[in-house]
Amino acid sequence: MKFLIAAALVLSCSLCLAEDLPEDTDQIKSLTAEQAADLVSKAKGLLSLDGLTSIDKDVAQELAKVKGSLFLNGLTSIDKDVAQELAKFKGRLFLSGLTSIDKNVAQELAKFERGYLSLGGLTSIDKDVAQELAQFKGRGLTLGGLTSIDKDVAQELAQVKGGLSLYNLTSIDKDVLKILKAKPGIMLPVK
Repeated sequence: MKFLIAAALVLSCSLCLAEDLPEDTDQIKSLTAEQAADLVSKAKGLLSLDGLTSIDKDVAQELAKVKGSLFLNGLTSIDKDVAQELAKFKGRLFLSGLTSIDKNVAQELAKFERGYLSLGGLTSIDKDVAQELAQFKGRGLTLGGLTSIDKDVAQELAQVKGGLSLYNLTSIDKDVLKILKAKPGIMLPVK
């Protein structure tokens, strides 16, 4: 009898978790790891959670299990532990709400090995962050928020193994352009 009562409580709690979330996943403002696991189990190739402004390591660990595309464009900052979990994701990961990252976060995100990573909200990066991102081994890295980079950053980014998209560069010094054009796989603005 105690077992049946415990089972009923567990079942009702999991149903409550699912019912508490809005149907439009972009309206979700916060998640527990259990709610994230539930959403992942129901995701069909895409999970968009652009309403989230922060997540912890446990939620990131669950979200990294999504198959397909994961949109977390509402995140404005992440720490090293969250980046470490998200780097395990295999698909298309969109983190365009991040406007800056430090060297430690860049180091973890660079471990992203499968798929595409969009960091379209970064408006500037320094040489240290570029050096870490240069270790990126995924299929493609998008830094669409960068409108200009210096020679040191260009030299580091030219080391990226996969594709690199810098399609919004509007101010490109001739030395920077020479460095970037020397590396196949770097997408630059069409002029």
